[in-house]
Amino acid sequence: MQFVGEALLAIFVDSTDTLSVNHGLRAARAALGMVDAAKRVQRYIEGHFFDQALPPFAVSVALHSGAVSLAKLQDPLHGEVRILPVGDTVNSTLLLQKQTSTTGWTVVASVPMLRGVTGAVKTGARALISLPGRTQPMDAAELLSLAV
Repeated sequence: MQFVGEALLAIFVDSTDTLSVNHGLRAARAALGMVDAAKRVQRYIEGHFFDQALPPFAVSVALHSGAVSLAKLQDPLHGEVRILPVGDTVNSTLLLQKQTSTTGWTVVASVPMLRGVTGAVKTGARALISLPGRTQPMDAAELLSLAV
């Protein structure tokens, strides 16, 4: 996990460990869990701070799949080392997350990501979403829940 501006970027590695759930489904579960936790925090705020004009507590999540590179940055003065995820997949995911306010979706998932979890999740609306600075829109859908 890495903070990127106001966002939290989590990378789920596609490993060859066949005993665990695939990385796409782990990401979907984490996204839906964050949304559920945010709803519970909002209910708590409403129940305990109803007399205060507080902004709503909510999260929005974008899920995308693809190659990610890790860049190692070292501070030459202090020796601190940071590992940063970089690449088109990272940039596309961050841009997609910013479009959740336009779509009205809480969790938006790219079609490439959804292909890896077909049958394990339920989706809602689907759209071609324009991303700033990109010539082609991204095919994405609203992730609603896990399939039961």
